[in-house]
Formats: sequence, C-alpha cells, structure tokens
Amino acid sequence: MRPRAQPGASPPCWPARPLAPPSSSHSSTNTYSFTDFDNKTPLPAGSPNRDTHERRRQTVQQEIRFRRLTEDDLDRMHRWLNTPHVMRWYSPGGRTRAQVEQEFGPYIRREKPTEPYLILYGNTPIGYIQTYRINHWPEYARHIGVDDDTAGVDVFIGEPEFVGRGLGPAAIRAFMRQVVFGSFGARSCVIGPEEGNLAAIRAYEKAGFRFWKRADVPGEPAPEYLMRMTPEDLQADDVHAAARPDANVHP
Repeated sequence: MRPRAQPGASPPCWPARPLAPPSSSHSSTNTYSFTDFDNKTPLPAGSPNRDTHERRRQTVQQEIRFRRLTEDDLDRMHRWLNTPHVMRWYSPGGRTRAQVEQEFGPYIRREKPTEPYLILYGNTPIGYIQTYRINHWPEYARHIGVDDDTAGVDVFIGEPEFVGRGLGPAAIRAFMRQVVFGSFGARSCVIGPEEGNLAAIRAYEKAGFRFWKRADVPGEPAPEYLMRMTPEDLQADDVHAAARPDANVHP
C-alpha cells in the first residue's frame, strides 16, 4: 500500500515495492534467475530440462527460511533502507537509525499488530518481509473492500548481491505458505505495488498474485493498484504457472 503523511493512518510499513531491480549480469555461477525456475513455456514431463528446472526450484525453496526480526537486526535494517535500490521505492532520502527504531521497534516488541521477519537464504539474511491483518486499519479496509481474514504483505530484498537472482517470488510463495496462510491463518492476501512499477508487478505475478482491482482511497492521488492471492490460488499454481507473460501485467 502507499505511504501516507500521517504515520499509523494506514497499513504499517511501505508500499509493496520491487523485490529486485533489473540487472543485466551477475558474476556468481550459482545464480537462479526468474526464468531459471519460472519458465513461461511448460516443459514436457520427464524431460532433462524439466528435471533440472525442478531441482533448481527445490534447491532455492529449501534454502529460503524466515526469522522474526529482533532488536539486533535494526543496524542491518538501517543499512538496507539506505541502499540505493531500496531507497528508490521505499525511503527516498533514506532513514536515520532513530527512524528505523521508531518504526520497527514496536513490531519487534509486539506493540503494533505487524509480524516482521527477515528473509534468510541459507543462514544469510537477504531481505525483509512483514504481514498484518488489514482490518486493524478499518477505514482503509473499508475503502478497499476486504474482509476480516485478509492480510497485507510488504517485502524487499536488501542485500545488493542477492538482487536479480529470482529469490523474491520464491520467498513470497514460501512466506505465503508458511506464515500468511499457515501460522497467521489468513484466507486471502493483498499487495499494492505502484502501478508503474512493472518489475514489481511481474515479480508478484510470478509469486502467484493476480490483479484484483483498483480502489479509491481518500488522500491518494490515484486509485491503488491491488493484487490478491488466496490459499487456493497458491495451491493451484504449479512450478511453471508462476511466470506470467508481460501482457498480463495490466488487466
């Protein structure tokens, strides 16, 4: 969802922004791009390419874990929020250490109804993801028309060397399964990228989100572009259905 001038007047963090800005090349030999494990063209069952594709997908999924944010992570969050690729969409001008504490401290101490997590690749923290029930902001929930069992989610990849490696969609799908539709018990999830942010929209489509609607929210200069996922959507998506052609970016 989009940021407001009055903190606390809307869902708790920032808009859902791009997981990974485009990158033309990577030096790592163990890089998994979106097309490595989210092919647009289904591969024949039993083919070597499909088997390789499945092994790569499983490797990525097995390496992704989540750990609840702690006070010890705030220096890392401060660094991430002041890196160029995160600042571009989340925090123009960056954040001070005090601002990071003010925003995330209440989540860590469970003083506000937001569940904050680090995304881990193996044992390495690479990004941040959080979820919350939208009905904790009743006016906003009413304007976008969601029920009590709807969650919101916000996410970014913070470590530059993990940007553009296809980990964003994989992390979102794992988080949906384990947390949002798992321990959190939501029955649907909504994410709100900027409509002009095609990279983010494509990434969320690859994760299984679909365009839901545009909603007018008081104080916003334009209708919010909302995407939605349910547990049934997640279950119905097989490994190849996560990648969507560019034609599906706009309804």
